[in-house]
Amino acid sequence: MLKESSFESLNISDSDTSGAQQCGSPGPKRAQKGASCRDMSNSEKPLTAKAQTFVVNGHSGINLASYRTERSQSLFRRLLVSALFVLGAGYALNSVPVILMFHYRFSQLSLSSFQNVLAVIGMLLIMFASVIFIALGVLVVVGAIKYSLGDFSRGIVVVGVFLGSLYLLCLGVGSVLLISESSWGAVLLTVSPMLFMTAIACHASSTRRAKLVGSVVGLLGGIIFTLALSPAFRVQIFKLVFTEWDVLVPGPFMSMAVVEGPALAVGSLAALFHSMLDENGENPVKYALYPIAALVYGFGMVIGPLVLSLSFLNLLWKAPWLGPLHNAPDLISSTITFWSASLVILIIGGILLILASLAGFYHALSTAKE
Repeated sequence: MLKESSFESLNISDSDTSGAQQCGSPGPKRAQKGASCRDMSNSEKPLTAKAQTFVVNGHSGINLASYRTERSQSLFRRLLVSALFVLGAGYALNSVPVILMFHYRFSQLSLSSFQNVLAVIGMLLIMFASVIFIALGVLVVVGAIKYSLGDFSRGIVVVGVFLGSLYLLCLGVGSVLLISESSWGAVLLTVSPMLFMTAIACHASSTRRAKLVGSVVGLLGGIIFTLALSPAFRVQIFKLVFTEWDVLVPGPFMSMAVVEGPALAVGSLAALFHSMLDENGENPVKYALYPIAALVYGFGMVIGPLVLSLSFLNLLWKAPWLGPLHNAPDLISSTITFWSASLVILIIGGILLILASLAGFYHALSTAKE
């Protein structure tokens, strides 16, 4: 193993230095050492950082820049696989409490009016969306395992984007039916997944023009999704089940709602750059935007679940005396306890995603230096 800060593994010793000093000394042995002197004189030629090679354990030809790139890529892959595995498991586990909470509120509604009928349909759609999110989490875990084994395919990404878009579509339609008054945020949340589905259909084409159109449509969907979660139009879907609860509800993807939109928009912009630039080239520009999106989403994944978990713990602590959990059924208290514990998994996944994004930046920088 070559270490950059150490020269112990290099075949450089005092005898080699003394031999180099003897090359220029007169004597009968000079002719015998002519070939070795020429080799040593050739090795003394200055090398640039890009072409610098070393001799390790008797084998030459190791490029320092390539070695750094391989190390950074290996670190990035390991951190990314760990982050995706943990986040996928967190998605699946944190969807279960959402289903239980909406089922509890669903059981309290009667079909006595048309408005209640629409509310029941909306809750069923949101619960169905949570089931889709569980499937998405399982797919992320499977994709992480395949990526670690080198058996990753584009089909997993296509299915993942489709499930995520269908998840947002069910959430948007369910919110429109569940909210009594009109909400532009819910309407925008319904439109954006339709654009994402159109974008992924264009990306499935083999022509570069269709992929470019799909990237533009996906970027438009990301902008609309950002507006849907903005303070001006924001619809807090999970707030619908916490009617009188003083908690900071997460966004659709369990992160801070204020950062999910920008992260998805940057990811769509990265896909646009990836389609515009040469797909076969190692241009670091098209790989730099993906770590930015991961970094933004990672910070939101740490802060959002952390604040929500602390809010749940505060409610559980005050439950014997006051608060919404006072005299609540045991099912609700147990669900909140399980949800608070499951949020820790998302926090760990967010930390790993931040580290993976930083490793991605370093890998892009190493690729640019080659």
